[in-house]
Amino acid sequence: MVTRLGLRNNYTYSCLWLTDFPLLKSNEEENRWFAMHHTFTAPMPEDIPLLETKPGAVRANVYDMVINGVEVGGG
Repeated sequence: MVTRLGLRNNYTYSCLWLTDFPLLKSNEEENRWFAMHHTFTAPMPEDIPLLETKPGAVRANVYDMVINGVEVGGG
């Protein structure tokens, strides 16, 4: 879509770090929370107290690196 709209410049590299992904996602039908990523993904240390009271506000301790709109790595 970016290419079709002419928004990509093939001679410029734009790098981006994506952070602050949600750790959990609510499934209202089953009345429970599920891991948004891998089940072994850790929460951000400062968000651990929120697990009991506001699980939807807990961020995952993960990141992605994107170059020109393409994910090139993560962890």
